[in-house]
Amino acid sequence: ELGNSTLLPGLIDSHVHLMDDPGSSWIRQRAFETPATWALRAARNAEAMLLAGFTTVRDTGSTGFVDVAVGKATDSG
Repeated sequence: ELGNSTLLPGLIDSHVHLMDDPGSSWIRQRAFETPATWALRAARNAEAMLLAGFTTVRDTGSTGFVDVAVGKATDSG
């Protein structure tokens, strides 16, 4: 019983680019940054999406299996 509360299920975003920095040139990022930088940014972006209410995302264009690494890190806590 929730009374006057509203329950919102987890949101799903089926087209994200976790390793990209919004507003920056993705071509420049690929040329001048390392996969480690991309993975750290992806983890930060994944956390921001979780805090915004998204419990499921589908990354549609990671390089160097950054999306797989972030997924495995998330699964392991």
